[in-house]
Amino acid sequence: MSGDRYIEKLVILDHEKHIISYLFEEPLQFPATGLYGKQELESIAPGKTLLTWISDAESFDEDLKDTMYGLIQLCIAGLVELLEKRQIGVSN
Repeated sequence: MSGDRYIEKLVILDHEKHIISYLFEEPLQFPATGLYGKQELESIAPGKTLLTWISDAESFDEDLKDTMYGLIQLCIAGLVELLEKRQIGVSN
């Protein structure tokens, strides 16, 4: 799945609540249908933000559960890296 491209359709963009929601356009490169996601940011303390990232599908091949978990972990690690670089840039 590494290197695959996906087309996402923005469903919700709420600047006030800091929420985005999206659907993955089909066909997908793996056996799933109705795949969607939601990300929400919430300030929890000065300089600290909680990211809640939810995804689900109408149907999903359970054999891919570990693969998808790994993919999501890579996505989160990439996001953390970008945020850390931005924080370093802001503090310099």
